[in-house]
Amino acid sequence: MVFLHISFDLDADIYGDGKKLDADMIASTFPIEMAEEMAKLPGLIWKLWTSQAEECKADGFYLFSTREDAENRAAFAKKAFPRVPGLSNVKTEIHDVMEDLSRVTRAPIDLPANPSL
Repeated sequence: MVFLHISFDLDADIYGDGKKLDADMIASTFPIEMAEEMAKLPGLIWKLWTSQAEECKADGFYLFSTREDAENRAAFAKKAFPRVPGLSNVKTEIHDVMEDLSRVTRAPIDLPANPSL
């Protein structure tokens, strides 16, 4: 298993009130349909979505079954995200998961991939 972290900045003038993100803009920027499509990504086991309203940042934390699938998503993010107006400072990190230790500390790494599909 491989863990992918993608982070990026959101321009508060586009996605917020000029100083921080607001909940309505976050909801319109990341609609439920986007999550439904992402749930179909090859090799995706799960994704956690986060935002930091005060810092105008957003993150995605992904668990993939293979490094290739994680690398493909990271490459897509690095190429496509900067083309979206108001998104900048895109960063990706890929980590190998230490599965045995993660299970001891109850990480949800054994959830079935895409159980709702």
